[in-house]
Amino acid sequence: MDFLRGLCVIGYAVFKPDAPDEAPVGAYAVDQGQAIRFWNSGARRILGHSGQDVIGQYCHQVLRANPGNGLPPVCQRGCPFIRLAGQGRIPPAFETSLLCASGQRKRVTLAPMIIPSENGGITLVHLFRELPDGESGVRGDAARDDWLSSLFTSGAAATLEMDASLTGRELEVLRLMSAGLTNHEIADNLAISYHTVRNHVGNVRGKLQAGNRQQAAIIAGKMGLL
Repeated sequence: MDFLRGLCVIGYAVFKPDAPDEAPVGAYAVDQGQAIRFWNSGARRILGHSGQDVIGQYCHQVLRANPGNGLPPVCQRGCPFIRLAGQGRIPPAFETSLLCASGQRKRVTLAPMIIPSENGGITLVHLFRELPDGESGVRGDAARDDWLSSLFTSGAAATLEMDASLTGRELEVLRLMSAGLTNHEIADNLAISYHTVRNHVGNVRGKLQAGNRQQAAIIAGKMGLL
C-alpha cells in the first residue's frame, strides 16, 4: 500500500484515471533491486513495451538508457541513480535514449522521483516524454552535466564487471577494435571470417552496454580490459 499511495502523488498527468489509454507522460517504477514494478500506458505508447512484458524484468536489461555525449549507458546493474535514491538524493532530469520494443531508440527527457516506504525502502519512479527531432528537453547546465559524467563514469567499472564476462576471443576482438582496426582487418589478424568478427563485435558491445565501438573502448579502458 505504501507503494500505491506513493505513486498517487505523481498526479493526474501520469495516470489520467478517467482515460487510462491517454496518459501523455510515460512512467515506470523500479525497486531497489532494479526490477520494474510499475509501467503506465504512456510508457507503453511511447516505447511499445507492454506492462505484462516488462514488469518483473530488470530495467537495465529492458531500457538500456544511453545519454550519449560520451557518457556510459545510464542503465547498469548497480544503477548510480538507485545509489543516490538510497541516500535520499534526487537525481537530476536529463536527456537520454530508451530502447523500444521494436529495437529502435527514442530520445526522451527522463525525470527520476523517489518514493520512500514506511519500512525504510525506496521506489525510484521515472517520468519521461518523447522528444521531437531537434528539440532539447533539458536546458544546458554545465555543472549538472559534469556531475552526471562523474556519476556514470565513476561507477562504470564496478557496475559492469559482472555483465562484461567476455570470452577470450571477445577480448581479442575488443582489443583490436579499440586499436582502430576494421572488422576485415580483425578477421585477417585472427584468421577468422568477417561475419564471425561482426558477431563478436556485437556481443562485446552488448555486454559492455556500449552504443558504438568508441564507447566500448572507453568503457573497457575504465574496466582495465585493454
